[in-house]
Amino acid sequence: PYASFMTGCKLILLNDVKPGADLVPVFIEEKVTFFFGVPAVLTAVRNAIEGDKSKTDALRNNLRLVATGGTSPSPDLIAWFSRECGVELSQLWGMTELNPVGTVGRHFGSRNDINLTEEERFQNQVVCGYPVPTVELKVVDERDMTKELPWDGKSAGILLSRGPHVCDNYLNNDGKTHFYIDQHGLKWLDTGDIAYITPKGQMQIVDRMKDVIKSGGEWISSKELENHIYHLDKVAECCVVAIFSEKFSERPLAVIVKKPGANLTKEEVIKHFKDAGFRKFEIPTDIQFWDELPHVGSGKLSKIQVRDTLIKQGIQLPLSVMKKHDKQKAKL
Repeated sequence: PYASFMTGCKLILLNDVKPGADLVPVFIEEKVTFFFGVPAVLTAVRNAIEGDKSKTDALRNNLRLVATGGTSPSPDLIAWFSRECGVELSQLWGMTELNPVGTVGRHFGSRNDINLTEEERFQNQVVCGYPVPTVELKVVDERDMTKELPWDGKSAGILLSRGPHVCDNYLNNDGKTHFYIDQHGLKWLDTGDIAYITPKGQMQIVDRMKDVIKSGGEWISSKELENHIYHLDKVAECCVVAIFSEKFSERPLAVIVKKPGANLTKEEVIKHFKDAGFRKFEIPTDIQFWDELPHVGSGKLSKIQVRDTLIKQGIQLPLSVMKKHDKQKAKL
């Protein structure tokens, strides 16, 4: 917000609004040119105006850039904003400890996109982007943090960060917990994210360490499963979490909110994964359909509340997930 004041831009602040229905009239009336919202808010905006050409055209006439963060947007959401509203959806990654932006992803018109198809450009925008000046990133093996993983776009591990405005300690902390000092004596912040870096230096979050699913010794990204579910036209919103499995320790469970009037079955969702070549262990063990998903004040989906609801249903969560879940709830 301070950048708006410094550059003399009009700044529109809203309070206690419904993400979709209440935001769109403001966008149109105030001729908003830049907007930031988490993917859940952007999905609500899309659901509110999808098929209404007068409203999508109104946004097309004014919006120049939409930024998002908190979690990765799906390629489907990126494509919709581009095709229907003529605007680029740019992803940012950061955290309070980075004060707060760590990477910025902008791709349309860049040299990275010259030889790509439209669909490949949308997929390219899912990555979190390049580190901002002064921020350093590296990905290390979770079992041996002295081993830095290659920038090959597929080797995923623990994401570390350092820089002059990156936090180097917490209040009442020993200075070591959540931090790592490498063989050169440099201190790195453990971000709590699982990520990889592409050969071009772009970072992409695979999942939060607290959300990634380890099933039978294999890592499953809840975000990858969610993004694939969003390719289904009948889906308004979805969430994937880990549940307990006696045989595999953890298995993915998907919770889906259907678009109004849509008819979607578990069998269709499972077929959607199989047709895309997902391996059997990656496909959710169970699928639930809810009327709505819980969100926090910023509009970001709350997996804590999703897990709480599942616990109330009598569904058992993995012990490791329960420990993290209880710690997260204690902070609220």
